[in-house]
Amino acid sequence: MDGTTAQLDDQDVRWVSQFALLNAPSATAALFEAETFALVAEPQSPLQDVPWAIHDCGDAETLTDLFDASSYTEVLSAMSRAQMASIGTTTVRSLAGQLMQLTLLTFGQQSTYMLALLDPTTTLEVAEATPGSSIRTRIECDGTGSITATDGPPGSYASIEMELGLWAENLIAPSDRPEYRLAIEQVLSGEPYVSLQSIGAAQGLHFGVTIVQPDKTVIIDLHDRSHQVAAIDSLKRSQAQFDQLSETLPVGVFVIEAEGRTKFASEKLREMLGPRIATEFGWLESIHPDDQALAAEAFADLPKNRHFNIEIRSKQASGEYAWSRWVGSDVRDEDGLLECVVGFVEDISEWSELNHQIAYQASFDGLTDLPNRITLVTELRDRLEAQKPPKMTGVLFIDLDGFKLINDTQGHSVGDIVLLEVAQRFRRALRPKDLIGRFGGDEFVVVASGITDEDEAKAIGRRLHDILSTPVLADGRIITVNASIGIALSGLDASSSEQLIGDADIAMYEAKATGRNRSVVFDATLRARASQRFDMTVDLRHARRRRELRLVYQPIVDLQTDTMVGAEALVRWEHPAMGRISPAVFIPLAEEIGLIDDVGEWVVEQACADLDRLRGQGLVDTDFTLSVNASAQQFTNVAMLATSTLASLNQYGLKPSNLRFELTESVPLTQIPDAANRIRQLTNYGFGLAIDDFGTGYSSLGYLTMLPFDILKLDLSLTAQLEPGSPALAVVDSLTRMSHEMGFKIVAEGIETEKQQTLLTDAGVQLGQGYYISRPIPLGELIDLLEA
Repeated sequence: MDGTTAQLDDQDVRWVSQFALLNAPSATAALFEAETFALVAEPQSPLQDVPWAIHDCGDAETLTDLFDASSYTEVLSAMSRAQMASIGTTTVRSLAGQLMQLTLLTFGQQSTYMLALLDPTTTLEVAEATPGSSIRTRIECDGTGSITATDGPPGSYASIEMELGLWAENLIAPSDRPEYRLAIEQVLSGEPYVSLQSIGAAQGLHFGVTIVQPDKTVIIDLHDRSHQVAAIDSLKRSQAQFDQLSETLPVGVFVIEAEGRTKFASEKLREMLGPRIATEFGWLESIHPDDQALAAEAFADLPKNRHFNIEIRSKQASGEYAWSRWVGSDVRDEDGLLECVVGFVEDISEWSELNHQIAYQASFDGLTDLPNRITLVTELRDRLEAQKPPKMTGVLFIDLDGFKLINDTQGHSVGDIVLLEVAQRFRRALRPKDLIGRFGGDEFVVVASGITDEDEAKAIGRRLHDILSTPVLADGRIITVNASIGIALSGLDASSSEQLIGDADIAMYEAKATGRNRSVVFDATLRARASQRFDMTVDLRHARRRRELRLVYQPIVDLQTDTMVGAEALVRWEHPAMGRISPAVFIPLAEEIGLIDDVGEWVVEQACADLDRLRGQGLVDTDFTLSVNASAQQFTNVAMLATSTLASLNQYGLKPSNLRFELTESVPLTQIPDAANRIRQLTNYGFGLAIDDFGTGYSSLGYLTMLPFDILKLDLSLTAQLEPGSPALAVVDSLTRMSHEMGFKIVAEGIETEKQQTLLTDAGVQLGQGYYISRPIPLGELIDLLEA
């Protein structure tokens, strides 16, 4: 049969020859067109005389003449699959029952051929010995995990084909066949051997291929590396996932070998702690020297604890140390021995700073930076436990006098300035070993260790008073600050920190009750008074509801005519168990516990009711005026004071001019912002205003031009000094002349003798009150006096 190879160049012919020789050295070979199945070439010369091995195919003119008709569908299907891959191999049965390998070959863009290799040494019976066996099954059943083929039975590729149902090239994935073919050519060209470490197989396996040619015999050894490749791929995927995860996490990841060497440091960790962390022992070098022992201990305890979680200072990439959290767990080998430690480092510097701030705020006052109550009590407890007799520990409880008024009138911002300045002054006045803290509000506590006696504690109190003698300048205002101080010493009666502070607190209240701006040392009798004062506080809250408050009136008379023109209403508290309680005791208490507005409202309401009764009985005319004392705290809210007062006046049909407010001069008006405007707002309603106790406290002629008052009341201390030719009388003469020029009247308080009344009358004083005229009397006695 004639053939032609016009379409094939020499290189193509040589390659086909080598392919046929390698795959089936003893087989008959023929080349057919892939589409028409027509025979293309059939060389007549022996193999050694021609460049390629195409053997006699007998009478076959087309490819279909070589295989059984029952295999026709299988051949077409194989060709279709092969054409899709550009190269492929399948095995069918020939008419003679032999195995025939069909391989699709492509040269150029359009020339496609089918090479048929028919091995006469094989039989159908042999081919069917292991029908359908897979490569994996064959290799797994082979004890060595490999297949070795030579150029002749039983290790030839034909024998592999018989065992596996596949020809040699079918074992190789299409993508790896060019590399496989090149290796074949290299061996046939003289290379002693070629090793391909990873070749993909058609059924998903991976082979290591070794091709050798000892003694002109080609041996191909295919090793199944599928498990190895799968393991490597899995490891690569795990490593990639680990790398991606370590860079995604907001923490730095590390792996440290059992010997302490750094095995892995993520990029995030290198960013946090600098590149040295990736060096051999860089992780340990990055830890603060003072924390290295803790870190070493955590690693040393891994055999027992299996993990660690520590907070230490680590040197950052910037060179600064910052707090970080190191968390690690052990990884062990098959024998249970420590292999490495894996974990992460978290930057907790912000959290640590926040935690520090929280801890600081829990222990120190936010305004003054002084220790707070909790810290003070704890420190006092520690000092008491460490105290060695005969030395004592002293506690000084300090309360700023009138500070609530500063806050209410000047505002809390000014109050804060005052507190801060006072705290700084107290620090300067104390000894280095003394501790001062803010107990709350306007209260401070000093813990003084190593006190020898009561006098030493009093000396500390005097220094505190002295350092407050200079007024505080706050927001452009001059604020006078005084303090009441209670002193208690350990080893006398107090046995605990709480009791010692409580005793000092009791002594402080005694200092307030006895005049303020002073120090009092605690003794056992004060505890009974404190208990009584507590009971009084509770009872005062219910005094109005229980109708225990009373009003008494001290008449105010015209000294020229001896006619009663008004009266001062004075509140009294008739306690069911304690009897009559002085206003000097319960009025400051009412101010302290926030009841002064309630008490003041009751006084105005009751005074209006009593005045209405006097007018109803025709005992007084419409110009008769009642005076009531107003606390400086009430003047801080003029609108509320005016509203409640007008409501009471309207209830009884009275005019605002029937009521006069007395403002005691003991209250420094400089501490009431816009004092003149506030008081003017009140007088604009028509109320009268009297300056009480003029001549004491903060006497200032500036008041006479600043405030819209109509009555000036001379303090009884000035009245008591009146003698003919005395300085006190000269002051009275001057004030009388001034009153005529400025249009206000003077009321002399504390008239107790006829002589005093005569001197005041002769000096031109218009009005007066005192025990010589009448003591404070109940309403019934006032009625009797008016009716007389």
